[in-house]
Amino acid sequence: MGTCMYCGRSAGLFGSKHESCERTVKEASALVATAASGGEDGLKEKLEPLAGSAPTPEVYKEGLVRGWESASDAVLEDGVLSQDEEHRLIQLAADLTLAQPELDRRRTWTTEYFEQRVQRAYAGVSQGLSIRLVKGFYYRPSAFHANPVERSHLVQVDTGYLAATTKHVYFGGPAKSLRVPYGKIVSFLPFSDGFGIHREAASAKPPIFLTGDGWFEYKLVVNLAQRAS
Repeated sequence: MGTCMYCGRSAGLFGSKHESCERTVKEASALVATAASGGEDGLKEKLEPLAGSAPTPEVYKEGLVRGWESASDAVLEDGVLSQDEEHRLIQLAADLTLAQPELDRRRTWTTEYFEQRVQRAYAGVSQGLSIRLVKGFYYRPSAFHANPVERSHLVQVDTGYLAATTKHVYFGGPAKSLRVPYGKIVSFLPFSDGFGIHREAASAKPPIFLTGDGWFEYKLVVNLAQRAS
């Protein structure tokens, strides 16, 4: 049996969603996104009928979250988040009583912090010649030669908040916190879903931040670093 992607209930043999659930999510999302752009007055009054007719409260809340995410994506299209836009998004989340964990499904608020670690193992071969002592018995003196093999891999260290100012890159979480001046950064590493930094110290482990929108954050920190130089 299929399961509805919105409410989690049975959607028939080959179904993946209920029409009523999808309609509620799309209508709520569209109203919220339009209101965030300043093009819709009386949002609360317009949402009330949807809230009352929604198949479940969770489906209705899904529509609100998706609308807020669409609004967030829209204001970041130009690569710049103004103070007014930030305030409007925060106020919208408060008006809709959307908690931070609900808005952080795509790491809108938090960032995963990784470090590159090196794991060392030993591999080698045994060498030797088998010598027949008597029929059916052999003696094999051998020597084992082992060589170290190093493999690099990423380890998630923490999940927390990432901030970039005109002078530093900051990260703060329960287990890890750091402040890196742009002057100590040798280069930035762009990824599709995050970015990393190579620091000046040879022994420093390269931190990598998984943000969900790597190209935007990469351009942001590169531009801020150029300003600081």
